[in-house]
Amino acid sequence: MDHTKFLGKKETLVLPFVGGTRVEAPGRSLRLARSDLEPGFWSFSIAGRTATPVERAEAPSLEDRPKVRGHFAAGALVTSGSACEELELLPAEEPPALSPLTARRWHGGALLFDALEFEGDAEPACREALEEGRGIDGIRGVTPALRAAFAAALLARVGRMHNTPISFVEARPYVHDVATRGEAGARAAVARIADERRRDAAARAAREVEERAEENRRVRAARVATARETVEERVEKALRSADAHLRATRDLGDGTLEVTYTFAGQRFVSVVDVVDLNVVDAGVCLAGEDSLVTLESLPGVIREAIDTDRLVITRR
Repeated sequence: MDHTKFLGKKETLVLPFVGGTRVEAPGRSLRLARSDLEPGFWSFSIAGRTATPVERAEAPSLEDRPKVRGHFAAGALVTSGSACEELELLPAEEPPALSPLTARRWHGGALLFDALEFEGDAEPACREALEEGRGIDGIRGVTPALRAAFAAALLARVGRMHNTPISFVEARPYVHDVATRGEAGARAAVARIADERRRDAAARAAREVEERAEENRRVRAARVATARETVEERVEKALRSADAHLRATRDLGDGTLEVTYTFAGQRFVSVVDVVDLNVVDAGVCLAGEDSLVTLESLPGVIREAIDTDRLVITRR
């Protein structure tokens, strides 16, 4: 038997594309040769485990796929008082909010829109309450799924108004209150969710700041450890270049070094950064601008202060 014939065999399938890098076929998942497609049904040329899109196609019959019923709300199908799933491949004209409809479970789990179902008396009454922002406690025949769909739709609308998108899983704890109080309940729920998000964002930001600070501390500690090995030599060189003379150094243990030196016949004590020898405390009055000076330039600043009779020694 020539097995190469089977290896090179190609077939064409009509499959739904709902986004991502793969499409699902009966019994197998196929990698897309390209994924720059609009969601919808496409004709694919299948070779091995790869699907190559050919052209848009009409939706095939979905009768063999499991049926799922529920109510439409904010792009999703609410199937019970506590369950909701995103609905894929909706028609161009989106169903009215709270519409009862049927979806089909595609291979791989996606829920595909199938058809609208007939409404009873409860759906139009709930839709009117939704439009007016009223609760639905007084409406007869409201099922748990319809009640949850009402709350989800109203929370989604109020969330958009306040720039706070709300998902069904976030809305679920507030279904009863929103269904009872209408828009007032939805506004309160959205405010609580938005506040929780702000607190979480603030906590995350604080953690990130602390993590960055900790990383900076680790980097700083490593640089200080390396700089300590040559600091006395560098201090002596910096002072000598400014006609000052090193007398003593003392490591203060926090990444700074106390330097005692003589200049212009006077003794001075300054504190510098171990890594770059930037001045932390000049030991003389610099009007709070110590950090603008390095150990090498400090004697020149002191000379100017002496010459202008403005020298004030602050550290001994």
